[in-house]
Amino acid sequence: MASARERASTDQDSGVVPGTAGRVWRGAVALATLVALAVGLIAWSALPGLSGRYYLMLPGEAFPVAPRVVVPEERRREVGDLNLTVVYEQATDLPGALLARGRYGVRVVPYEEVIPRGTTEEESNRQFRQAMDESSATAAAVALRRAGYPVRIGGRGVRVTGTMAGTPAAGVLSRGDVVVAHGQTRVRTVAELTEASRRVRPGEEVALTVRRGGEEREVRVGTVSAPNEPERAMIGIYVETEGFEVELPFPVRVEEQVVGGPSAGLMLALGIYDAVTPGRLGDGQRVAGTGTLDMEGRVGGVAGIAQKVLGAERSGADLFLVPADGLADARSVATGMRVVPVRSFDEALAALGAAG
Repeated sequence: MASARERASTDQDSGVVPGTAGRVWRGAVALATLVALAVGLIAWSALPGLSGRYYLMLPGEAFPVAPRVVVPEERRREVGDLNLTVVYEQATDLPGALLARGRYGVRVVPYEEVIPRGTTEEESNRQFRQAMDESSATAAAVALRRAGYPVRIGGRGVRVTGTMAGTPAAGVLSRGDVVVAHGQTRVRTVAELTEASRRVRPGEEVALTVRRGGEEREVRVGTVSAPNEPERAMIGIYVETEGFEVELPFPVRVEEQVVGGPSAGLMLALGIYDAVTPGRLGDGQRVAGTGTLDMEGRVGGVAGIAQKVLGAERSGADLFLVPADGLADARSVATGMRVVPVRSFDEALAALGAAG
């Protein structure tokens, strides 16, 4: 395309009043610039957080559980086609976040939602690995208990590793505090605290019993809506289980971990149960899913459900198990894959029994 100077000269030769075309061209450029700025500002204001740093949550993939579950050879049975799902993450800046908002299946989240404020990437990765280890142990305990084996699992409370700036917990709870009760409910692990918190609505106040400096005290903390789950209440803390331990009747190990955090708990438990019991879960179908799992076998919600569903469909899954509170997100993007909501490990087993 001609430059502004060349375009003005051409119009003058065609009988246009000298200088008019230049003014029209500059006016068009100015208008286009204003429109672009307006669109950019609208998109910018719609982004979650204004730090200038973001993460893109991208459609992921499904990975088979069976090769990752290791049990004694004499205990192993034939297994079905069960798959855990992951979401891919990509750090980006403001321009990248603005461009990504138009891409199907991509969600933009603040950088601090992935790497908490005041936490290094290494520390965040360590916490996610620990959460994954705890989730794997919990999955083994739930699966073996359901299969009829004696197990024991527990911890000494939930240690606060940091607080989110601007949330109710900031200034009330401190790094190193150990939460031992939520209201009248004693909590020993992160999973138990998470489950107790699900009964709270955004805006309500919660009473936490905290061990600090060798003494227990009660603190009251308000709640707000979670950034990407408006119906879920949060106080704004990062946590890990203190003194997590589990005793199993025989060794169970999860290898080749491809996901950080606890979101694979449900599928790992199903894979472990499948490995030590007769028959094949979901016989003949490719099953994928997601969801946290606590010691009582309750399935909890996770982030990035839409991205996991897209990844599972891309991997050829026939059936997707989703936490009940994530059903709408899952069905909003699923096309040919059947989506089944589950609230517990037993419900998931029943769903796979029906599928088989």
